[in-house]
Amino acid sequence: MVFIMAWRNIWRNRTRSLLIMFSVVFGLWAGIFTMAFVKGMYDDYMNDTIRNYLSNIQIHQKDFGIEQDVTKTITLGTEQLTFLKDQNLIKGFAPRTITQVMIASPVNALGVNAIGVNPILENNTTGLSGKVISGNRLDPTKKSGLLISEKTAKKLKVKLKSKVVLSFQDVNGDITSATFRISGFFKSSNSSFDETNVYVFADQMQKLTGLSDSAFHEIAILLKDQKQQGELMPLLKNKFPHYKIQVWTELAPELDLVINSFDLYMYIFIGIILLALSFGIVNTMLMAVLERVREIGMLMAIGMTKTRIFFMIIIETVLLSVAGSPVGFLVSYITIYFSGKYGIDLSNFSEGFSSYGYSAIIYPALGSDLYFSIYIMTFFAALLSSLYPAYRALKLKPVEAIRKI
Repeated sequence: MVFIMAWRNIWRNRTRSLLIMFSVVFGLWAGIFTMAFVKGMYDDYMNDTIRNYLSNIQIHQKDFGIEQDVTKTITLGTEQLTFLKDQNLIKGFAPRTITQVMIASPVNALGVNAIGVNPILENNTTGLSGKVISGNRLDPTKKSGLLISEKTAKKLKVKLKSKVVLSFQDVNGDITSATFRISGFFKSSNSSFDETNVYVFADQMQKLTGLSDSAFHEIAILLKDQKQQGELMPLLKNKFPHYKIQVWTELAPELDLVINSFDLYMYIFIGIILLALSFGIVNTMLMAVLERVREIGMLMAIGMTKTRIFFMIIIETVLLSVAGSPVGFLVSYITIYFSGKYGIDLSNFSEGFSSYGYSAIIYPALGSDLYFSIYIMTFFAALLSSLYPAYRALKLKPVEAIRKI
């Protein structure tokens, strides 16, 4: 009986009720889609970082550290090389030399990292050849080839096939210089990475720095399935017992923290939206109660208990709020599905996005478990919004209420 009365009361003022429902629909859509958009950005950033830079696992000499001492190397012997090639869990691996160098042109000089790579292995791991936007890839027949970013080229005021000089320290601590010819320009989704790194041949840098052909500073390993890194780690520790082996969460703890904290941030965000909606719902229901003072007083006078009055107002408020939720969720799901399938092109802002390492095309995504959590939050927000209007109805006295003009 109370439920039926509450449902009928909602539709007595159809315009007001529909406006509140629309507010709930729009608020939920805005909140959920924003969550999906941000999650899509983070997922893309994480996947891009793993796929193009860190890989799932990296191996270093224990003292290589932040200073990147050129003498702290890994010995990649025949046994280890065979293991990496034959391991079914590994999609690709890339041994690298990493040397801090000064790259100089006739008009300018910059400090960068020279990443020495095997072009074939690096391409299988990070897709290096796909990042070359002009010029040629690293040519094995031309060991003096160099890949730099367009931003670096602009700062040095050089172009394709120009010569630059790399100056660096060898294993004996002596300063060595060598001339390289720019074979191509590369570009990734992270402009900060592009500006601070250049690619050269690993064997060329090994000769120039005085390293043996089996000595590297880093081995990056990309897995077929990220979930299998726990299975591979013991095998790697057995094959590389004297080196530091780290998964990507250890290499980029700040990224891991952001990913793990995402749900908490999003709950806080949707909570703020629901709180704003709650103020509107409280105001509307309070207005509805004040408009029906005489009616509520009459119901009390003919025997309707205050408890039933209280629950009638609560049911009205909850129904008014929750009735719009399914539509809000449906609109959100459809929007996220199609935008996640085709992507949202933000190429006009690509420069700003790339400076933070984000792609210009965002694919919104949201787990189904979050929909259920948000629905529960919506229900409790509606319940809390109903308490004050229901309390005001309880405070009415039948005799005074009936006489209210």
